Formats: sequence, C-alpha cells, structure tokens
Amino acid sequence: MDNKLLNYYKSENYLFQIVANLNFKIFEIFSKHINSETYSCITNLNYLISQFEENFSENNLYYDSTWLINSVESLKLINQKATGLLTDNIFIKYLEQGLDKDREIGGWNSDYRFNIA
Repeated sequence: MDNKLLNYYKSENYLFQIVANLNFKIFEIFSKHINSETYSCITNLNYLISQFEENFSENNLYYDSTWLINSVESLKLINQKATGLLTDNIFIKYLEQGLDKDREIGGWNSDYRFNIA
C-alpha cells in the first residue's frame, strides 16, 4: 500500500497537488489550469526548482519532473517547503506567470488527473 502525503491548493487560475510518496521517496507537484482544464507535472519548472536548491544533494536524484529523495525526513522537509510556497500569495503570483508562459509553449498534456473536492 502506498503511503502518500497528498496536499491540494487552489490559486486564482490553477489547482495544485503535491504528492510525496513516503514508500518510494518520490516527490512531484502537479498543476491544472482551471479554464483550459489542461494538466502538467510542474516539479521540473525552473520557478520551482530554484526554490529547492538548498535541498538538492548528491544523494537525491531529479528526473525531469519526478524527484527521488534520499530519505523520508528529507522528503517531508521538501513537502513542507512546497506547502509553504503554494500558500504564499506573492510566490503564487510569481509561479502563475511562469505557468502561463509554460502553457503557451505547449506540453500541458499530462494524462494524470486530479481535482480538489
């Protein structure tokens, strides 16, 4: 059975889901643009990566949009930091600008789907 921390957030134009899988030590952030109903895994977006530089170590592996974290403790810290970012109104406005640019160049076609209940 997967032991996951799932957190959901909503901004003006986007829904967000943070997935921290404690069993496999995987971290991902997904986003849905509300109006177009397009989805993307945004963990690899520079707007986010730059916020986690201090959490990067040679023991953590980052594959495109899935991060493999070396310990559950590190995973929980990264999850907590992501939660703080997605509840920060100033950061969200900054992130939304990046997401809008990312959507404009395409690639928002993830098969992964989620909704906030």
